[in-house]
Amino acid sequence: MITPSQANFSVCGVFNCGATIYNKQIVLLLRVAESYIQDDPTKVIVPQIDPQTKKTIAISFDKTDSRYDFSDSRVIKKHKTTVALTSLSHLRRAYSDDGINFVIDDKPWIEGDDITEIWGVEDPRITKISNNYFITYTAVSNLGIFTNLIKTTDFFSFERLGTLFVTDNKDVAIFPEKIKGKYQTYHRPVPTDIGTPNIWLAKSPDLIHWGEHQKVLTVKDEGLTKGRVGAGAPSIKTPFGWLQIYHVADATNNYHLKALMTDLTDPAKIIAKTHQPLLKPERDYEQNGFFKNVVFANGIIERETEFIVYYGAADDKIAAAKIKKADLYERLGFKND
Repeated sequence: MITPSQANFSVCGVFNCGATIYNKQIVLLLRVAESYIQDDPTKVIVPQIDPQTKKTIAISFDKTDSRYDFSDSRVIKKHKTTVALTSLSHLRRAYSDDGINFVIDDKPWIEGDDITEIWGVEDPRITKISNNYFITYTAVSNLGIFTNLIKTTDFFSFERLGTLFVTDNKDVAIFPEKIKGKYQTYHRPVPTDIGTPNIWLAKSPDLIHWGEHQKVLTVKDEGLTKGRVGAGAPSIKTPFGWLQIYHVADATNNYHLKALMTDLTDPAKIIAKTHQPLLKPERDYEQNGFFKNVVFANGIIERETEFIVYYGAADDKIAAAKIKKADLYERLGFKND
C-alpha cells in the first residue's frame, strides 16, 4: 500500500520505475502520481508546485466553464492546449532483497522543485557510473516537457545537475560507461508539426552538455506512419553489443516492448532487432487502468542468467517480467557458445 504524501491526496498511480542495485539490494525509484480528493462535484482541483515556496498549491477549475475541456482524465485543455495535469508525480524509493517483495518509503524522495517541474517529475532512469548514480527524469510544467538530471551516491542525499534537454524531450537513457571517450545517451525529441517521435543518440564530455546527435530508430522503422518509439532503461553491455529494450506505441496509443542490439563502439548502429514484441498488453492489469493498453519499462535488473524487467502497466501500477538471457539473445539472432 502506497501512503499518500498529504492527507488531502489520493494515490492514482504507481508506475514507470527506475531500477538499480545498491548495497546488494534492488532499489526501485517509483513514479507516484497523486491527485486531490475531489469533494466538490462542480469543480476539478489540481495540484501544482510553487517554485518559490517548493510547496504544493491547489488550482481550481469550474466544470461548467465552457472554455475548458475535461474529457481526458489526465489533463485539462483550453483551445486544444494543455493548461494543467490532474495529477502530480513525485519519485519515491523502494528496496528489496529478492526483487519481488519491497519496502516502500512513506514519503517522497524527489519532488518538483523549479519552474520546469511545477507539474511534477516522472519516469526516472538510473545509470551507475563508477560510484555515482545518475538519475534522468521527465520534468513537466506549463513551459513544456524537459529532461533533468540528479546525482546521488547513497540514495539519501542528492545533487540537482539541471536540465539536459529542453522541450519537448524525454526517454533519456544514459549509457553506463564512456564510448570512444565520450558519455552517450539515447533521447527522444517530440516534434509537434513535422516528423515523428524517434530515438536519437547524443554525446557529451561531462554528462551536462550534449551534442553530435544521430538518428537511431524511427517510427517508420517499426512499420508505422504514426506513433512513437522511445528508449527504455539504460542499455546493458553484453558479449554481443549494447542491449536496449525499448517501447513502441502506435497511433491508437497501444504500447509494446521490443529489443535491439547495437555495436559496442557505435550505439547508433543497430546490428539486431526483435521482429515480434517481447511484451504487449495481454493481462487485465495491462489492458485496464488509468491509461489502457500500456506497458512501459524504464528499469531493468541484470542477474547471472536472466533479466528482470520492471514495467508500468496501464499507467497506474508496476509489474515485473523475467526473461532468460539466452532466450533473449537467441531472439536477437545470437547464441552463447
